[in-house]
Amino acid sequence: MKPLTLNETRFVNAFVRYGNLSRAVRLAFPDDAVNWSQKYQHLKGKRLMDKDSVKTEIANRQAIKEANATLAAQRIQKIITEGKDQHALGASIFSIEQVDGRAKQITEVHSQHTTVVYDLSGGQAGEIPPEILAQLED
Repeated sequence: MKPLTLNETRFVNAFVRYGNLSRAVRLAFPDDAVNWSQKYQHLKGKRLMDKDSVKTEIANRQAIKEANATLAAQRIQKIITEGKDQHALGASIFSIEQVDGRAKQITEVHSQHTTVVYDLSGGQAGEIPPEILAQLED
């Protein structure tokens, strides 16, 4: 299968994040899309979605996003059910960021401790505030 072009990659990133064909086209082709009608933008998105390489990449990214969301939900549930009230706010903020695509996932193992941060942003997330990370620690 051919690798994705830059515009196809931009389209995939935007579609996985927003789930909207027209919006993904506008973000993937910003210079051209300003001159395209809404109908043409949607048609362009459908054409891109018909490409096997684009479909496969979107499916792969959505599977990763779902797996990360499941891991995040399990972690949040653990924090909440352990009765650590001070962690409930951090868990809530983290879940909102995870859904919004601003959270990161990085796993680091240091002796007995593991730090996990979730990234569903396609590499566009900023740093997670230290106070959130501190609340999520065991």
